[in-house]
Amino acid sequence: MISEEQYDDECLKLHEKLVRQRREVLGDSDLGLISSINNLGWVLYKLKRYDEAEPYYLETLETRSRILGEEHPDTLHIFNNIGELLASQGKFNEAENHLLKAFNGRQRVLGDEHPNTIWTINALIGLYDAWDKPEEAQKYREMLPEEDAVTEDSNE
Repeated sequence: MISEEQYDDECLKLHEKLVRQRREVLGDSDLGLISSINNLGWVLYKLKRYDEAEPYYLETLETRSRILGEEHPDTLHIFNNIGELLASQGKFNEAENHLLKAFNGRQRVLGDEHPNTIWTINALIGLYDAWDKPEEAQKYREMLPEEDAVTEDSNE
């Protein structure tokens, strides 16, 4: 039986190999490569290897912004990812900037009740709770539809 740590290592190796191969074959501006780079950043983030994840997320943001524009849903997605990563590192000011960019863009492009907009609202609530800014967290809690509301006592 494979341990969770071995599984994580294998998963990471596969993502790294995929990024290397796609970069060689498709070039640096290919959107498939950029998705793979984002996914590699996500794997590192889930492994709590935040410093290693950050450059992959930043490369994804730079390329998606350049090719797709800052208002594209995929670009807004990486703004959200970076915000959550920075919040996990305790870089609250930077996290807030990225999450607000994601929120404002998602609100404009996708609408208030789109699942991705709600995801970012929850990320902002988590940020403000961690940052000990309960008034800000409450402001975003009030934006959530009832079934998506996250309370301070929630285990999720």
